Amino acid sequence: MQKNKNMLLFPTKNEQLWEELWLSAIKKEDKKDSSKESEQNKNKQNNADAVKDDPIKRWDRMAGGFAKRSGSPEALKRKEKILSMLKEAGALKESAKILDIGAGPGNWTIPMAEAGAVVTALEPSGEMINELKRRIEKNRLDQKKMSSQIDLSNQIDIVQKTWQEVNIETAFKDGLFKDKFDLVFASMTPGISNPETLLKAMKAAKSGGFCYLSSFSGGGWRNAYKQIWKELFDEDIESHGGDFIYPFNYIYALGYRPLVEFNIWEHERAESIQDSLETILFFVHGSSDIKSEKKAKLIKYIESKAEDGIFKYKHQICQGVMLWQV
Repeated sequence: MQKNKNMLLFPTKNEQLWEELWLSAIKKEDKKDSSKESEQNKNKQNNADAVKDDPIKRWDRMAGGFAKRSGSPEALKRKEKILSMLKEAGALKESAKILDIGAGPGNWTIPMAEAGAVVTALEPSGEMINELKRRIEKNRLDQKKMSSQIDLSNQIDIVQKTWQEVNIETAFKDGLFKDKFDLVFASMTPGISNPETLLKAMKAAKSGGFCYLSSFSGGGWRNAYKQIWKELFDEDIESHGGDFIYPFNYIYALGYRPLVEFNIWEHERAESIQDSLETILFFVHGSSDIKSEKKAKLIKYIESKAEDGIFKYKHQICQGVMLWQV
């Protein structure tokens, strides 16, 4: 990876091919979503309690569990590895201006601010923001006990928006963002979902600044539950346009040579029956609004596998990570 402002590019001149492949994968997924929406509309006619899920509300419901899982020893170890990579590359340093796209409960916003950076945390979910604010307050109280003057609230600016809602052409003029960023950071977020949102992220970085992107490589948790789904409903689950292969090859074709790493680990979820139901539907179906008989069958399966009301499921995860200068 080059480390200077006059970075050389090595375009392969086939970026349109990878753009089309990425968009094709998304289109294929959208067709499935349309089919699901049709099924949901039928459910509403047959089930007065059926309510179509809003994507932000789904993240609201996941906020508590998401924040809890991010504090596991395994997750903290992976986090330290990535923070070290950012520091060694010069992307994370004191007073650096960082945009954290899809900041969630602050898994990355907090440690980057602790490293001295000034972070804009972009997050659409109100409950995720509440978790982030709780963490900022906890950090303040902890620092106060140590007689420290550090207050992360002075280093973190929270913006409640999706990345798709941000108009990068006017964001710096209308005051949404104060200046272009030294690092635009996007970890496992639906905010970067296609070539347009990826290019927008690169435009938010200053010349010579960095971009960071991580996403599942090989299907993630959606892929984890495919065996259950196939066994219960004889339906195949395919990987979607969020796989790491698409943004990586697109960036490569544009001429960038990012620093790339793959992190592989075995992850176990241990959740209540209701939380497990929500989790599986969240990753596989994108909605809890499915046919009542399907939901009943899934609940019965979870109950049969649960021990003392807790459903445990292991899966090997592969995450692709890339860091590059623009």
